[in-house]
Amino acid sequence: MKVNLKKVFAVFLILMFLVTLSIFISCEKGTGTEENAALQDANNNSDKIVISGLGEDKEISVEELKKIEPITTVAATIDSKNEKSTEKVKGILLENILKKYFGKSQKDLSAMVFFAGDGYSVEIPKEIINSRDIILAYELDDSPLDSESKPFRVVVPDERTLYWVKNLVKIELMENRIEAELSKIVFLDTAASSITQYDFDYYGVKDKAVKTEELLAKFNQDTLPDPIYIESSDGLKKVEELEIFNKAFIKVGGEDAPSFLAEDLPKGMWVKNILKFSYGPTVYFSIDEALVAFENKQIDDLKGVAVKDIINEVGLPEVKSYLFTALDGYSAEIESSDIEKGLIYLNEKGELETYFKDLPKKSAVRNLLSIEVVK
Repeated sequence: MKVNLKKVFAVFLILMFLVTLSIFISCEKGTGTEENAALQDANNNSDKIVISGLGEDKEISVEELKKIEPITTVAATIDSKNEKSTEKVKGILLENILKKYFGKSQKDLSAMVFFAGDGYSVEIPKEIINSRDIILAYELDDSPLDSESKPFRVVVPDERTLYWVKNLVKIELMENRIEAELSKIVFLDTAASSITQYDFDYYGVKDKAVKTEELLAKFNQDTLPDPIYIESSDGLKKVEELEIFNKAFIKVGGEDAPSFLAEDLPKGMWVKNILKFSYGPTVYFSIDEALVAFENKQIDDLKGVAVKDIINEVGLPEVKSYLFTALDGYSAEIESSDIEKGLIYLNEKGELETYFKDLPKKSAVRNLLSIEVVK
């Protein structure tokens, strides 16, 4: 059989061309990946911090901030698993930044919000502002921050890790926030059963959840500019802006319920085992969580959570009487002097029910939805 050398040579040339082209394309892709990584790294290494809320936004370079006298200390923190750890940190006191650029002290502020480059944000409540140093750290354990944490990591000694914001890019300061006086408790256990529930994939398990926007729309009469104050049964306190809160869910079934979460929300912003959260004059309260977190009280043959303990926990004002209302609209007004006799428990159907010792049967409210002050 005769071999056509011209054809063989032609095929060889084509193969060599394809191999060369493949190598060229691979190199081009590699260069693009490196460029993308460089861009991401640049985003994570901002050369300035924006501070807003006190007049016009102020941009301060990282280089300028690092000229402020640093502080070095060992700071402890507690993570989401309640595990405590310590780190040696070096950075700048926020107090000194505020004094230099604004003539203000931390204690002049009602609240502040820290924003990370990836969209994570957290508000520092007033009680922490008044009691803790806040440090913008640029070294941890004698080493510069990694690329994901630069230019600063917020350090709040002896507070939850959720406040230790990495890749800090902006600080929003608030001077005169006025909190609404609470006047109503809505029981999350009952309220969630009265609105649409959705499946939420929680680490591979489908649990039931309600949309926060639907929950607030049904049980708050007015749309307010107020933030949401969230507290878990282990004492964690978090403040969330309404715009973010309304795009999320409250998971009401399964492990760690009730939980505030959303698929596109960084997990560091999730809050598990919610005991209560408030919006304007209304506080949403979980009896399921209270039964675990509170000392249970027994009256006659019933065991549950004392009404007085709930009212004290959420901070309802002391008034002449309180109105207890069921999901179906039935209500009973209870004098303040009788509140000590009251208990909220789960009946045989799993519904919330009230019991007041020595009061008529009509004082018992089944499928309890709310308690509100009577003025």
